[in-house]
Amino acid sequence: MGMNTILTLIVGIVMTTMIGTQVAPSIIEQIKTKKVQTQTINNQEVIFEAIKRYTTLKQVAPEDLKEDLIDTGYIDAKVNDNGFGGTYEIDVDKALGVATITTTIADPKAQEAFLNSFMGTSKPTKVGTNEFETKFVLPNEVMHG
Repeated sequence: MGMNTILTLIVGIVMTTMIGTQVAPSIIEQIKTKKVQTQTINNQEVIFEAIKRYTTLKQVAPEDLKEDLIDTGYIDAKVNDNGFGGTYEIDVDKALGVATITTTIADPKAQEAFLNSFMGTSKPTKVGTNEFETKFVLPNEVMHG
């Protein structure tokens, strides 16, 4: 009985270790992905809010994220990080009242995570091989002061 019990314990420990080494990285990767997704959503919403403030105060739409919003202090430079190794660009269509935030993501898994991260808000669309656009509608009172 002693040898069978020891062998059973050894097999149990080995199996637990094998399962742990396969499951733990997956869980850690999911946590990292969720954190990046949250950061990405927050950054785009912060950029959108900065576009609204800038347009309201200056009575003109911003043309460049860095020059018009970051350098003038409307948002912090760290907001211009898409979480996947890229940055953002903006375009505001004054006639339609639509702000478009564009970013580039090269990694296919990161692209999938990016596309799946937006729930119940403006969702990004893939417009090129590695390019994504998220469109936000500017309120009428912002566009027309």
